[in-house]
Amino acid sequence: MAGIRKITISIDGSEEFPNSALQEIYTGLLEGSHTLTAKAYNASNTLVSEVTRNFTVSSLYETETTDFMTATSTPDDANSSIYAGLTNTNCWDLLDSVIKYFKANNAWSEIIHWHPMFGGSAAKHAYNAKDVNAFQMSFFGSWVFSASGNQGNGTNTYGSLGFNPSVNSVVTNAGFSIVYLSNTDSAGTLGCGDIGSNNYYMQPNSGGNFRARIGDLSPAAVSQTTSIGIYTASRNSAILKSYKNKIEIQSTSVSGGLPNLDFYYGARGGTSTGTYDDRLQGSLINHTGINPVIIQEGLRMWEEGLGRLTI
Repeated sequence: MAGIRKITISIDGSEEFPNSALQEIYTGLLEGSHTLTAKAYNASNTLVSEVTRNFTVSSLYETETTDFMTATSTPDDANSSIYAGLTNTNCWDLLDSVIKYFKANNAWSEIIHWHPMFGGSAAKHAYNAKDVNAFQMSFFGSWVFSASGNQGNGTNTYGSLGFNPSVNSVVTNAGFSIVYLSNTDSAGTLGCGDIGSNNYYMQPNSGGNFRARIGDLSPAAVSQTTSIGIYTASRNSAILKSYKNKIEIQSTSVSGGLPNLDFYYGARGGTSTGTYDDRLQGSLINHTGINPVIIQEGLRMWEEGLGRLTI
């Protein structure tokens, strides 16, 4: 371009900068629509050409990350969060890394809902990171909510999210996970069942034993020295497998179906028994066409990142 002495740029009507500053200016832009204007000046500093272009800056976060953090009223800023040593932006980055992990491993599309139990209130623990408008948790009874999760009173506490296994899942490809951080004996921790041939529940600690049922009642209890851990029960065809901290602890043949009942968090829907006084941190319902270890690793990343993993 003969006779041109300088080229300047401006974005959204800002002051003009040398074109060499474009990358620095662009890096600081917020997501959304913007307008860039480039101007060329000759040796007499007379404007000889002007070009305007519209462009959009996309978020670096996954849509689900933005939706969840917005729903929980967590700003993307450098202020301290309720989690020790973490800023609000650190929490955004952590959630986004877990969601990206699930997506990269073809697990996200298989997840029906994930409640990260993020924040310190019932309103924040209610949200589902897969879709904030679906399967929102309603809590009943006198709960205690904190950054560490939530704790029932062992008398009248349970949660309901409108999840019905027979409607929202498939018996030959069904599963769920829980982060459980208590050694207190609890009768019925989460799920539902008719205590016949149609069950979908898990008991991390019932008299020192772990139980998981997806279908009939045939799976035996698994004895363990501590119930603290990340658990997954998954049924594929007629085989039910259970995992604790990414290690398979049970594999057994099962039959039966899924109950046409509400799934309870902190109790067992259908029988409505076993309201608990233990600490849960994250609940995840998923199909089992995915590797359960991927689900457990994602939950480990989340809990460890928040500094509340004790296994």
